[in-house]
Amino acid sequence: MSVNFRSFRIVSLAAALAITVGIGSLASAQDLPARQALQDTPAPTEVDIDTALPLTIGTAVTTPLDKDIYFHRNFTFNGKANDLMIVTATHLTGNYGFDLTVTSQNDVTLASATGGFMVIGTLTVKLPQDGNYKIRVDIIDPGAGDSAAGTLSVVVNPWKAPAAATAAAK
Repeated sequence: MSVNFRSFRIVSLAAALAITVGIGSLASAQDLPARQALQDTPAPTEVDIDTALPLTIGTAVTTPLDKDIYFHRNFTFNGKANDLMIVTATHLTGNYGFDLTVTSQNDVTLASATGGFMVIGTLTVKLPQDGNYKIRVDIIDPGAGDSAAGTLSVVVNPWKAPAAATAAAK
């Protein structure tokens, strides 16, 4: 093999490698926004079912429920003595029933609802004192062992008297 031919093969190999790397870099540059979006997307985090989710009055929070892993969820909200509050838990997806309980900061049950086929649980409670209140949702099997994981939404709103009741009181 002559030196010229060997040099030609080395130069050709180097050129082919440079072209391959260049094309790969071009493809990578085109995919950069998609790859950057994947890197910017937070990884799903494990849900600690015993850590209470803080609720902002009027803002719904959606959470998973599952008979094996997420079998209950805790929430908290802040209220003042004599406030009338409406606590609503809405079954969004899955196949399950649930228990809904509202307790005071001293763990005194203020209201509760339960139902194997309950889709919306609504409790209206009068808060006995200023402070933090607790809501607990426990999943229950609707029967025949056919429970399926899903999601639930919880929201706390202030109660407002209907307009007709307000007008009659004047």
